[in-house]
Order: sequence, then structure tokens, then C-alpha cells
Amino acid sequence: MRKSNFELMRIMAMLMVIVLHALGHGGVLDGYAIGSVGSWFFSIIEFMAYIAVNLFVMISGYFGINSHMKRNRIIHIVMQVEFYSILGMILARFCFHRPIGLADLVKGIFPITSGRYWFASAYVVLIILSPILNYLIQSMKYIQLKRTVFLLLALFVVIPTLFPWSSSVLTRGNDFVWFITLYVIAAYLKLSETHSSNMCKMFENNLSVKQYILTWLCISVAGGVSRIFIGVVTKEVLGQVRGVGVFYRYNSIPVVLATICMFKAFRKLEIKSRKVSEYILYLSSGAFGVYLLTDNPYIRMPLWNYIHLIRLIPYGILPTLAGVAIITLLFYLIGIGIEWLRVKVFKILKVEQLVGKMIDCMISFLLKCRNCLILSSK
Repeated sequence: MRKSNFELMRIMAMLMVIVLHALGHGGVLDGYAIGSVGSWFFSIIEFMAYIAVNLFVMISGYFGINSHMKRNRIIHIVMQVEFYSILGMILARFCFHRPIGLADLVKGIFPITSGRYWFASAYVVLIILSPILNYLIQSMKYIQLKRTVFLLLALFVVIPTLFPWSSSVLTRGNDFVWFITLYVIAAYLKLSETHSSNMCKMFENNLSVKQYILTWLCISVAGGVSRIFIGVVTKEVLGQVRGVGVFYRYNSIPVVLATICMFKAFRKLEIKSRKVSEYILYLSSGAFGVYLLTDNPYIRMPLWNYIHLIRLIPYGILPTLAGVAIITLLFYLIGIGIEWLRVKVFKILKVEQLVGKMIDCMISFLLKCRNCLILSSK
């Protein structure tokens, strides 16, 4: 059952993703000299939004631990990615006049396997593995699950943060290994709600929603300040800016702490208005489609180059921030509209049902081939 407070978190996470793209792909961060007021301000904004991917995945773990994976869900996600990948190629060719070669065409038709959408590829792997993860988690005693979470945090958060070069061996925070870690953490938080022993609860306390949000803000400020501080120091000592992204990884200690604070804030949030809840549920239904549209690998850079947010920088920080905010809201609304149309068309054409039948036919054919081989070998 969808809950409006978590769906509001999903919306906020997607808005944060667009903000990250605006600051990065839009050139806003690169438009300010390191150490300038603008670089301080937008580095903090970037860190505030850096929890987006973690939040999105943790929602799946929080609700997925008590649910069963359905084949139709995987088909739905894959066909959704397929649609936006092909749409991106069409827009790139006819709107941005970008040539589409054979390699682009093949990778565009098989986007999950190509890694063009790194998030979608890792997310699909997570969903496929979720029944195994649920079985392992539910088979553990509470204390075993707690120790498992500590171990995962030590391996994939603490060590890569303290020893950044180890991320190439463990995880950089943008693969299914990290998504599995987030899934387990979120499942732990869910199961901790019903566990009888308060002594065994991790990350549990009596902070209010405002206190959690304030903590998230403080961590974000510290993270943004660290980026500029490291940049200024390395520029003075080494002659070039180095290491500014050491804490700007999805699996860095401060980002994980900020993620948990915001997750717990929304978990405690109560939305009493039924009408507001209905709007939230409607707007959140197309959040994943918004990501697939705005971060399409074929139109991403041409689109942001066309918008050219960097031209707002000479007018000051506030106009630039307003531009980022307007583009973020506009992209979300456009994405919701296109996703609504896609769902309607797919429903009319029964696309997902047809794909399901094709998969059933393929499985049936393979089973018959196997049976024939078994009979012929006797």
C-alpha cells in the first residue's frame, strides 16, 4: 500500500536528481571559481540533493521486505526504460540533429544491458535479487541482521570514505552492490519498528521531523564547506584543485548520515489532508519516468547545452538559483505529462501483456527443448 509521506519523499528525491543535473550538466558549479561565494552556496545545495538516489532505493527496501516480487513489475520497469531510451534516440536525431550510429542503436534497444542508464540497470538487478535478499533477511535473527548492517556499513561506507582509493575494489556507490546495501539498511529500519527490544534498534531515537531535517541541513552545510575547503587547500599546495569529490559519493559517511536523517524525517511525517495525499500519490506515480526522460543519455548534454543555465551566473546567485528551481519544476511537470501519455498508450496497446506472453512462449519453448534433449539422451 502506497503511503503519501513516502511518495512525497519519492517526489522530493526526483526533484533533487534534476537539481543535481542542473548544477552538474547545466554547468552551474563549473561556472564559479573555487572559493567564490557562488561555489560555496551551490556546493551546499548540491550536497543537500546528493541523498536523492539513496532515498529512492531505500523506499524499495523499506516496502520490498514485506512484499513478493512480481514478474509484471520487472516487465513494467524494463519496458519503461526501453520506451524512454528509444524516445531519446528519436529526439536526439530529429530535434538535436545528433547522428545515431549502429552501436548507439544496439545499446539504445538494450538499455539495461548497456549501462547507459546506470541507475536503471542497477535497480533492475536489485529488483530481480530482492526475493533472495528478503529470504536471507527474514531468515536472520534480529541481532544477526544488525551485525550484517554494521558489516555492510563498514565495508561499503566507512572504508571507501576513509580510504577513497578502495572504492574501485568495493563500490563507488553507483552500482547494484551499493543498492543491495541500501536495501538491507531500509529493510532493517522497517523490521526495527516491530521488534520488541529497543536496545537492539540502530539509528532509532526520539528526534522530531524538524530535528531530523535540521540535522540533514547541518550535514549538508558541512559537506559543502568541505568541498570548497579541500579545493582551496589543494589549489594552494598542489597548484590544482584535487579531491573535492571525496565526500560527494552516494556511499560516503556524511551522505549516508544525511540520507538516514531525511528518510526518518519523512517516515515520521504525517499528512492528514486526504486531498493533498491524493495529489501526492498522483504526482509520484511518474517519478521514475521523469528520471528516464531528463537523464536520457542521447539528449542529456544537448538539452542542458540548449538551456545554458551558466548564462545566469553574471546576474547573481539568486537569479541562478531561481533558474535552477524553475527548470527543475518544469522538467518534472513535463516528465509527468509524458509518463501519463506513455502509460495510457501502453495500456491501450496492451504492450506489457504482449511482452509477458512472449516471455511465456520463450520459456515454454526452452522447456520443451530441454525435455526433448532429456528424452533423446535416454
